[in-house]
Amino acid sequence: VEQKVRRTIEFHSARSSTAPPENAIFRPHGVCFNSEQCVLITSQAQSQLMLIDVRTGKHRGVWSTPQQSMHLVSVTQDGLLAAASSFRDDSLVFFDLTKSKKRMPTMIKTGKGCEGVAMHTATGNAWVCNRSANTISIVSAKTGKIINTLVTGDAPRRITSTADQKIMLVTCIGS
Repeated sequence: VEQKVRRTIEFHSARSSTAPPENAIFRPHGVCFNSEQCVLITSQAQSQLMLIDVRTGKHRGVWSTPQQSMHLVSVTQDGLLAAASSFRDDSLVFFDLTKSKKRMPTMIKTGKGCEGVAMHTATGNAWVCNRSANTISIVSAKTGKIINTLVTGDAPRRITSTADQKIMLVTCIGS
């Protein structure tokens, strides 16, 4: 398997002496593929979720959030729904990526230290690590409500699933 960097997309630095270009991204953090050509990127400084075409570097969409700072992002396999976490607000928000009119999403409080997030495609639920609470919240995208809370080891940080989504895997840095 060939391994190399295919493309680097330069985002404007806040320390730059030149004026930022339109659609500049400040403090990009969370990233996940939305399709073969596009990625979703969270901007911690701008409290925005951005859809970027990796071939051209151009923005395809921008969604704002009421969160102080968005951290990580996950998207359903079909690329239609995303969830983003904020450890500053202990919250999660859902983004309907099909809507052309991008209204402000509602914050859902999940637990202290909301960080890692993974969308479960079969159920449409978001699984969220609450690192300071030592729990995982399972949040329904349909209702915006927590439907279950699971106790974990110390400081759960990241979460992902097996390809068939039958097993969710969690890393706990304190265990």
